[in-house]
Amino acid sequence: MKILILTTKAGAGHNMAAYAIEEEFKNKYSGQVETEVMDMYNPRHRLLSFFNNEFYFWLLKCFPKTMQKEYHYIMRQAPNCHKNGSRQIALKAKKIVLDKIKQFQPDAIVSTHPYGVAVTSYLKEQGEIKCPIYAVVTDYALLPHWENAYNMDGIFTSCKEIHKQLETRNLDPNLFVPTGIPVFKKYEDGNRDLAKLDLLLDPQIFTILVMNGGTGLGRNKELLQRIESLKEPLQLIMVNGNNKESKRKVARYIVKHPNSNHKIYNLGHVDTIKEYMAVSDIYIGKAGGISTTEAIKMHLPIYVPFVPPYHEIHNIEYLESKGMAIYDPKMEHLASNIENFIVNPQKLTIIQQAMEASPYHDNAEHICDYIVNYKKK
Repeated sequence: MKILILTTKAGAGHNMAAYAIEEEFKNKYSGQVETEVMDMYNPRHRLLSFFNNEFYFWLLKCFPKTMQKEYHYIMRQAPNCHKNGSRQIALKAKKIVLDKIKQFQPDAIVSTHPYGVAVTSYLKEQGEIKCPIYAVVTDYALLPHWENAYNMDGIFTSCKEIHKQLETRNLDPNLFVPTGIPVFKKYEDGNRDLAKLDLLLDPQIFTILVMNGGTGLGRNKELLQRIESLKEPLQLIMVNGNNKESKRKVARYIVKHPNSNHKIYNLGHVDTIKEYMAVSDIYIGKAGGISTTEAIKMHLPIYVPFVPPYHEIHNIEYLESKGMAIYDPKMEHLASNIENFIVNPQKLTIIQQAMEASPYHDNAEHICDYIVNYKKK
């Protein structure tokens, strides 16, 4: 059995979901399933890849209110799977996708990005695809243009609460499969091997994992300035991803505050996020579907002290409604909130208990099992 997994770079979440699914196929169905992950726009559409990632996040950073208004405008429009901007952009890659399908001859196709959903729906409509096609929802809130999933054989959802939103986009509820958002198995297994870490962390000191610099949307400098006033010593693990400018700003802050009461670890891209989550007391960062799901699996309380990009606001509001996160959009409350968490650790314990009670476990495995069993039927 051959599985083609379509994704494209938009931050890192969609790619992470794709590779998590591929990893699970390789682990559980070794010798039975052959997989290939394909970025729809690379290498033949580098300009579209740039627009979908770097330029898009630049717009989010520089014109957040304009982007939010556009988001709400699109969501208010009546769904039309044949006339929307997302579909038009996605279909620019239809030839490269069709060439891969003809070459690879998949028995099923999975899309972890809405553009892949749009392309495969179109190609199936045109009779170019005969195998089952699936969509993976990677947020706890609905992004625009999900009406493009009109030809799917299954839609793997982040949670049951999102089903009503999907129905408003004229999608068949019989196709919804609530699996949760797929993340790598290592976040599910509960193993907390910290041997990979080379930081000299003190387990007695409150530790904050900060992950909001990778896409350039983070406010790390302001976050550090506000935390500086706390007398209680802290350990801050600042993961900037590939954002060199964010890392430089943190480095300059450290140099200018040699007598800080807090220990700041300034990191770039790391492959040990799970281990850093394991040693942290709280997560501060972007509210993307993948990163928050990883934190949930690690029972690491989530705290967002600023207004995130438009769809992530709905992510964090959903998680807060389930008791798995704290959302306070006013950064000026940051220091007092952190102090409150330290003095009242039971508040974080309650969040961890809500995370433990989450109904979605082994998310990637459930997706793989469904696809394999569907093909057998």
